[in-house]
Amino acid sequence: MVDRNIYVINLCSVLLRRECCSFSNGEYVKAGLVELEQWCVEATDEYAGSAWDELKHISQAVGFLLIRKKAEMTLDDITRERCLVLSIQQLYRISTMYWDDK
Repeated sequence: MVDRNIYVINLCSVLLRRECCSFSNGEYVKAGLVELEQWCVEATDEYAGSAWDELKHISQAVGFLLIRKKAEMTLDDITRERCLVLSIQQLYRISTMYWDDK
């Protein structure tokens, strides 16, 4: 059995590449996460297990990419309402690499 943490690490490393850390990429990854979440809901615990829980970091990182008016939000708004599981370091990295391609 393959350790699911490897997938989380790979997804996070792809998301944090400068060329991938954009609004459009966030939309693209979000579409994939919606499909994955649906599969997790429909699959039995034997197959899905805690897969969706293990993707909370990537899901929240994508959610951050998709916030339209980031500059109007406070750090408190982001950390307490949108990105509960992301660390300050992760938010800093995403926010400094983010570029709006819309």
